Amino acid sequence: MIGFPSTFSNPDNLIPVLEKYPDLTVIGAHLGGWSIWKEACKVYKDYPNFYVDCSSSLYQLSSEKAMEIIRAYGADKVLFGSDYPMWPYEDELERFYNIGLSDDEARMILYENAVGLFDIDKNK
Repeated sequence: MIGFPSTFSNPDNLIPVLEKYPDLTVIGAHLGGWSIWKEACKVYKDYPNFYVDCSSSLYQLSSEKAMEIIRAYGADKVLFGSDYPMWPYEDELERFYNIGLSDDEARMILYENAVGLFDIDKNK
């Protein structure tokens, strides 16, 4: 056990699953741990089967912290998420674009990672 507060976002809840099923792809909402983003990233970032989305997180994080967390995971492990209808997607996109990621990082997060992860045929 890692010793995080007892919450639904506690990495202690998911680590046994990631370790028991290394071929299972898991997407952790809210950058892997709502309100304990940085701590969760330290725990999850080295699991090759773990991805995150950025839903319901960017409104709480400074651009600098969001960029730090995204780059710690690697932009290739992050998916865009808005948590619509909780947050208007336009607001979430604005927050996302204000982080200051490179064009390549933004493109990966906004669609390339999902295309690859879900094996989406872009020609359909």
